[in-house]
Amino acid sequence: MVKASDLISIIIPVYNVRPYVARCLDSVLKQTHKKLEIIIIDDGSTDGSGKICDDYAEKDSRIRVIHRGNAGVSSARNLGKEIATGKWISYVDSDDTIEPNFCEEMLRCAQDKCVDYVCSGYKRIYPRGAEAYNTSFQRKVLKNDEFIYCLLNVQFGYGFVHMKLIRADIAKLVSFDEKLEVVEDALYNLEFADKISEAAILEKPLYNYYATSNSVVKRWDRNYIKKYQKAVERIKAYMEEKYGTKYASDVENFVTYHAFLILVNYCCHNKNKDRLGSLKKLLEIPVFRNAIDNSNYDNLSFTRKVTLYCMKHRLLRLCIFIGRFRQMMLK
Repeated sequence: MVKASDLISIIIPVYNVRPYVARCLDSVLKQTHKKLEIIIIDDGSTDGSGKICDDYAEKDSRIRVIHRGNAGVSSARNLGKEIATGKWISYVDSDDTIEPNFCEEMLRCAQDKCVDYVCSGYKRIYPRGAEAYNTSFQRKVLKNDEFIYCLLNVQFGYGFVHMKLIRADIAKLVSFDEKLEVVEDALYNLEFADKISEAAILEKPLYNYYATSNSVVKRWDRNYIKKYQKAVERIKAYMEEKYGTKYASDVENFVTYHAFLILVNYCCHNKNKDRLGSLKKLLEIPVFRNAIDNSNYDNLSFTRKVTLYCMKHRLLRLCIFIGRFRQMMLK
């Protein structure tokens, strides 16, 4: 029996998402679990997103909107979790949606499995259609070391901060690194991992991730490589300091996956006029070069295995071809 009295704090950072924010808020308000505290951090929006949030707050007393200057998504999430009063915390991105039974199902899983942390499956939605991930419709519990392995295997998607339900007093023990602009959620989860002995996985597609062209991952940014380099170096240093060489090969694979991400979304971006030059620059950066050279082919899809082979052997034009093809498939 789900405890209807358990308050869930849903934290939603908002920044210039006018076309999407109403869709997000509608999905949250349709939750079958009604005991919600919806905390919206308007992080300096200039497109009217904040006004839309205010309009929703006037209609539903469960919504609290905080307006402030732009300080980044990590700072917004940190503020949201610190002022949250619920027993549980969940993070939702303002351009995504959750299924109506998200909160009820996640809370039931946490209570049934007696855990402080639950992760659901999700759908990745593109203009051409949707792909579902982690959707075997099973419930399982992972021990600490199994959980860390899954976090580092990016193909599972467990490293994202969304699609989670976390007991609030545990969630508040870890803060998002406000110096990172990308991959901050993976670091948050990895730092969080040693605060819990077990994590529950609810393999149902309860979260809908919209792969919009305006997302941080896909948006054109001349500093794209530098941002990812800073993030993976930070995570690699943390893992080495915390665990030594225990997860060394998994960390290398984690870094290599983000090299794939850079290949597709930066080197092969339509606005990049020097694709080969960008790829060469990427492969000259020690953290990426060493990871690619040391990575294995475990648990990779066929396309990623071919991409890794091409990167290992510096078959640059083939890498660009694969990246362009992948971009086309994701449209």
